[in-house]
Amino acid sequence: MKKVTKTTLTTIENLIRKNPSESVYIINKEGKILWNSSTGIKSVYGHSVDISTAGNIEGTYLTHNHPPQGGEKNNSFSIDDIKVLYAHNLLEIRAVSTDYTYTMKLKQPGKYLDIQATVSYIGTQLDREIKESFKNTGEFPFDDYNHQLWTRTSKIIDNMKYKRN
Repeated sequence: MKKVTKTTLTTIENLIRKNPSESVYIINKEGKILWNSSTGIKSVYGHSVDISTAGNIEGTYLTHNHPPQGGEKNNSFSIDDIKVLYAHNLLEIRAVSTDYTYTMKLKQPGKYLDIQATVSYIGTQLDREIKESFKNTGEFPFDDYNHQLWTRTSKIIDNMKYKRN
């Protein structure tokens, strides 16, 4: 990633990190903002922002914020986020929460994998761990369900590179 691109992404992410509604920015390899939109609500996908209006976004970076929801201030990617990564063959999808920046990219762009079965399997494991933890301690075993989901999924599906900073 070029330094100017990294600077643009970091600047945008610092601006939107604590926004109460979700915002999306698409940046090219040269660090130029190609498109952006905000919903005024807490979730972008399936609501008022239609990223298809951005045109061909293949080979770009998409960054957006995840406002706190339901008492959780840090939320990693949803399955819809990862579908956008695959469907548009992005270089990287990024999400910022109150405390973290999440990134996901494909090691081999264009190589589509059906990840639903793996995600469902790992989700079932996580649900069991939560039940067991509540039964034994009355507490959640981790603070970010989706972070655990993508950490474990990316270890199984070798085409995915996931990080939380």
